[in-house]
Amino acid sequence: MPARALRSLQVRNYRLFLTGQLISVSGTAMQQVAQDWLVVQLTGRALSVALASVLQLGPVLALGPLGGAVADRVDRRRLLVTTQAVLALLALALALLAFVHAIRLWTVYLLAGLLGCVTAFDMPARSALVGDLVGADLVANAVALNTGALNAARAVGPAIAAALVGALGVGAAFLVNGLSYFAVITGLRRMDPVVPPADHSERGRGARPGARPRRCAGRCCSWPRSPRWGRTSRSSSRSWSDRRFTAALPSSRC
Repeated sequence: MPARALRSLQVRNYRLFLTGQLISVSGTAMQQVAQDWLVVQLTGRALSVALASVLQLGPVLALGPLGGAVADRVDRRRLLVTTQAVLALLALALALLAFVHAIRLWTVYLLAGLLGCVTAFDMPARSALVGDLVGADLVANAVALNTGALNAARAVGPAIAAALVGALGVGAAFLVNGLSYFAVITGLRRMDPVVPPADHSERGRGARPGARPRRCAGRCCSWPRSPRWGRTSRSSSRSWSDRRFTAALPSSRC
């Protein structure tokens, strides 16, 4: 593979993020297989497996727009640390119930629904953070690498889950998944402070005048606010072109 295809890996923060993603997504795929097998053991009905999937994926569809809005307004790294910690607790709770043979169908449904609700806030933040880490010049390459790595993790996870469930039971798969979230949390906490992507010269490179700037994950940028124009200046003494230029540049505090 040409070195150009891996150039996003030169960014340390992105390497940490991608490594955590590989481990965490593999664990999530393991839990999905173990959860489906557990529901089959409890009920023996395919309809119950489908219902568990609906309860897990339905909140992602319903709450996805809200999760995206939240990810646009808060520190994405802190949001991800929170969501990953909650997801880890849900997986570990499922593992504990499985190990002590106290799990019931309604508890699987409840935890699946809670997992879906948290994932609705986790997924938009993870997707948006990629651009914050690498900047505009590398974002396409980073997204391509991220997609390929996640697809590989989704292929490897079920194979590992089959071996674990066969040898140690479904509780082992839930436990490994719960621990896998700490890989993401560790990577996020070890990252260097995220700085605004180095694309302030886009106007000089032919960017569309008035285009909205990229926001940094640390929210260190600030734009003048007003009720009508949002983040653009509304001073009546300035021309429209002046206001567009003001909106295109973040604060000097970045």
